[in-house]
Amino acid sequence: MLKPKSPQESFFGSYLYDRIVPVDHLLRKINQVVDFSFTRQILNDRYHPDIGRPAEDPEFMLRLCLLQYIYGDSDRQVVENARLNLAYKYFLGLAVDAEVPDYTTISYFRAQRLGEDKFRLVLEQIVRQCTDKGLVKGKRQIIDSTPVIANISSSSLTGLVRKCRENVLKTINKQDAGIAAKLGLKELQAAGSVRFASPEEGLQKEVEAAGELLDSVSAELREKRLVPNEELRKDLELLEKAVADREEQAKDKLLSPVDPDTRMGKKAQKLWPGYKAHLLMEEETGIITGVKTTPANATDGSQLQPMLKEQERVHSIKPRELTGDKAYDWGENLESLARNQTIANIALSKQVNHRNGAGYFTVDDFL
Repeated sequence: MLKPKSPQESFFGSYLYDRIVPVDHLLRKINQVVDFSFTRQILNDRYHPDIGRPAEDPEFMLRLCLLQYIYGDSDRQVVENARLNLAYKYFLGLAVDAEVPDYTTISYFRAQRLGEDKFRLVLEQIVRQCTDKGLVKGKRQIIDSTPVIANISSSSLTGLVRKCRENVLKTINKQDAGIAAKLGLKELQAAGSVRFASPEEGLQKEVEAAGELLDSVSAELREKRLVPNEELRKDLELLEKAVADREEQAKDKLLSPVDPDTRMGKKAQKLWPGYKAHLLMEEETGIITGVKTTPANATDGSQLQPMLKEQERVHSIKPRELTGDKAYDWGENLESLARNQTIANIALSKQVNHRNGAGYFTVDDFL
């Protein structure tokens, strides 16, 4: 349930903020352009009207998240700054001496209240208001991506298969401890970190054990001694993928059963585990008009057309010019931009044609 919304800013606080927070401060400008009161309506179905402890106002929590994004604060930092920084207090509508929620409230709000679907609705509403105020014109836009490093621990393929095997057994243990024991849960947990003569031997042993477990679980499911619920199905799929990824030619490799969607990305010869945040933004104001998150191994060029189509569908914005780096220099992208009468300020890839040799041209041949 939601706490009743009531203004917290005191007369003294208002007087102090007027004197301390400059009229041209970024947070004042945001307040002048965006009315965040829509947040309650969008998130209303995430709160039960009668059950549960009173929750923090969703508009207040959204403003905290926005402060995090603007100033690069962690959950702890944004709460600390909200206690000490008058500009933060002004933006949050807090009285000077008002209490701030515990930092753990923020992560819960992001995951349980906001989520990807509601975040997209919030972003759309903010962009709509900015468009109405003339801050989003679609004249010149930029498309780019930024890495998002996953919070996972790296492990060998042997360790990954072992962890996935353990997860399957733990899930089975929730249904039937006897079956889990029969399939080797206690032995696996008691063994701890097993040493092998070589990494290859260790991987082979784990793969064999995983194959035996998959066969045994299939038999238990056929005999209806186990229920194929969503949790068990996902754990089995991850184990199967971890085993399949041992092949050298395997692509889209699993990195962690804790965060199974994360993948290995590569930029400037450096590898990193996580995701990519693909962004469309106004060149003049820097206002983000579109966001899409993909695993880190997704190509930037594949996101250009879907993001522009989504932006046009939601906001009726079709940029006159689009700027991007050489990662977007795909023939189909350039063709699509030309068809939509969008000027493509896309950096040329030095080696567009990878089929070198007699009879083929490269970009340098046309310079």
